[in-house]
Amino acid sequence: GGPTAAAALESAVSSQARYAVELGNGELLPADDIYITIPNFAAAELLRPHVDVSALDAVNYVSVANVVMAFSGKEMDGNFDGSGFLVPRKEGRNITACTWTSAKWLHTSPEDKVLLRCYVGRSGDEQNVQLPDEALEELVRKDLREIMGVTAQPLFTEITRLPKSMPQYPVGHPAAIAALRSDLAAVLPGVHVFGAGYDGIGMPDCIKIAKLTAKAAAEGLQAN
Repeated sequence: GGPTAAAALESAVSSQARYAVELGNGELLPADDIYITIPNFAAAELLRPHVDVSALDAVNYVSVANVVMAFSGKEMDGNFDGSGFLVPRKEGRNITACTWTSAKWLHTSPEDKVLLRCYVGRSGDEQNVQLPDEALEELVRKDLREIMGVTAQPLFTEITRLPKSMPQYPVGHPAAIAALRSDLAAVLPGVHVFGAGYDGIGMPDCIKIAKLTAKAAAEGLQAN
């Protein structure tokens, strides 16, 4: 649920809190501040009755899949001196990137093993994400053979599908999000939005914004 006028009024009367968050079961949780970190399309439905959410509606989310493969190091040729590679759209490949996980993060595998993580799915090219596991694995192995010369049989393969998980920022996104936050501050003070769909999709970006938001919240509590 989300902050509603009726819930806010009931909360103010009963607990002096600015808002009440209505859960799916009807329970009301009083709150002075609300931090919304769900995907933009879900946040838009919560905030639509209160502010212009066109900035959230404009962000399309793409479905992707992660295909992790482990290999015996003895069967792998080549020098993994790097962290992986990206694949431009014009290459016409099935994978969009490959992380050499065991080289990038040494603790992720034994020294005699190689761990690769490949990504499938991008805007306008999501159809392979929903293929059966065997078919998806074969497409990825085909690209690894042709790009890296990997002919070894994987020791194991793990596939994780992430529907509507990768936000695609449109032109003008930063200004639109800034305007949304300005509206929130005026109409719903204490309601904050952040996450992959706002200030950067990478994990470091999300951690950075979360820390800044938490710091500002802590400073606000101390000031009060």
